Amino acid sequence: MFLFLIALTLPTAALLIALILLSLQRRNTSTDAACGHCGYKVQGLPTDICPECGSDLRKVGIRMGNPTGSLTLLMTAIASTWKRMLILTLVPMAVTGAIVYAISAFFISYQMWPSATVKLQATYSNYEILIEAGTDPLIVSGWFNHKPESTVANRLSLVIAPAGKVYDFNFNLLIHLKTWSSEFFHWLGGTSPTPALERFDRTQLERLYRESKVDMSSPEVQNELDSLMQLFSRCRTEPLLQLATSVKHFKLLSARGKSTLNRPPSSSGPLGPTILLIFFGVWWPMIISVLLHRIWLLQERAGTHFKIGGQQTTDSARSSQRVTKTVTVLFSDIKDYTARSTATSRNGAIELVQCHRDLAIPVIRSRHGNIVKTIGDAILATFESATDAALAGLEIQAAVTRHNSACGLTEQIHLRIAVASGEVIVEAGDIYGDTVNLASRLQGVAQPGQVILSASTHSLINQREVKVEPAGTFQLAGFSSPISAFIAIKFDLENDRPAQSEK
Repeated sequence: MFLFLIALTLPTAALLIALILLSLQRRNTSTDAACGHCGYKVQGLPTDICPECGSDLRKVGIRMGNPTGSLTLLMTAIASTWKRMLILTLVPMAVTGAIVYAISAFFISYQMWPSATVKLQATYSNYEILIEAGTDPLIVSGWFNHKPESTVANRLSLVIAPAGKVYDFNFNLLIHLKTWSSEFFHWLGGTSPTPALERFDRTQLERLYRESKVDMSSPEVQNELDSLMQLFSRCRTEPLLQLATSVKHFKLLSARGKSTLNRPPSSSGPLGPTILLIFFGVWWPMIISVLLHRIWLLQERAGTHFKIGGQQTTDSARSSQRVTKTVTVLFSDIKDYTARSTATSRNGAIELVQCHRDLAIPVIRSRHGNIVKTIGDAILATFESATDAALAGLEIQAAVTRHNSACGLTEQIHLRIAVASGEVIVEAGDIYGDTVNLASRLQGVAQPGQVILSASTHSLINQREVKVEPAGTFQLAGFSSPISAFIAIKFDLENDRPAQSEK
């Protein structure tokens, strides 16, 4: 019972919590434009990259407006899933009905609800008799009800066993008191064969004794047979339990009533409530899960949701907006990627690129960087802080070092990272300008495992967090003058010295 109550209350509580949370979300949500992935406000954002989750707004879209009210979502969910809920109701009902029918038919066929049981020991003391008295149960909608006149047994089931032995219920004599007929059951497992009704008399009783190997030559046994015949005759008008104490030639060992004796017609047996609890314990969680899933889908579609640059755009000027801003650009690339990709399979080349992204992207986002794009095996990201950009580069190289120490030689990768600061042009989620070109060229002269900084980045970083060493000057393609560069080293503030382990 406890498990069924849990099965009913937990889904209901989940639905109520979901509705409460939806109601609170509606109250706390503004009408500003928000990222379609994480809900971060992007009103007036000059780029199409969400600064919170790094998602491309052109792909995940922008959400406008408040979500639909919780009760409206519930009513809409019910209206849009009524067919599925109807099927989920009819199928369990059909299965439950089939189970009830099968169990009820078994109970009725094999007289599982006797009204009384009497255990007698003969004065001959070599055998015992078990008499079970049963009524005619009626099955109504899975509930066991009984006739109001069932104070007197309609059937007697008689079983004989040696004294102190277990009764063999595969062999017994069934006496129909109303028709004064009888039938023998003699079977081993499976389904009992349908016996032919015979007129009940002492001959049938003697046959049961002989089949049970009781010595019929004893005078005591003959007297016991007479006593039983009198008992069965009186059972046609009086309840068995009232007669058991007065039967002669037998000692009453036990007598007890069962669930069907003298019960009013409105009463029911234990099967009905159990079946109903099983039905509701299975049906209710399925219905609630369907509603919760539908509410979640409806909530995802709530508000004005459009994609930048697509046919659903409601802010077409946004896609063509061009702005200039000062940022720090990080450019990360795999050393000798072209040579390694041509020497391996397509899957191997893809795994190499994916390994680079798995190591670098989480670090960039943790340092508040935005992934602008990936160019083959390279990653281009922007930062508001030059210090964060330099630290992100150092942490990526540290992650690569840990990765290489834990894997085989063929799985190792080596990165070259460059960081440059300056103005860039932001348009349609991409960036252009000399700063981007500078970061790309500096990356080309960096050594594997190095983070190389431009002079502008060197002037902007917090040198209490990042220490640098001169890398020299380089004549880079596309730049008329030599470019000064520096190598970044993470600084240990506690000991006031370079962190040599991450160099």
